Amino acid sequence: MLALGCASLRVAGRSGPLAWQSAMFDSLSEKLQETLADVRQRGALTEEDINRAMREIRLALLEADVN
Repeated sequence: MLALGCASLRVAGRSGPLAWQSAMFDSLSEKLQETLADVRQRGALTEEDINRAMREIRLALLEADVN
């Protein structure tokens, strides 16, 4: 659950300045795990499979605002 307040952010029972970082890392971790799970399911990887996975990883990092 994500609820924005005037002075703080609460995420699943957490509050304070580090709560948004925890939510960001949880989201990033989930997206990376999904991408890598998709790659693991394939027998042999093609160049297109790798390009697609790298695109998803780049998007996940951009959404998390990671350089």
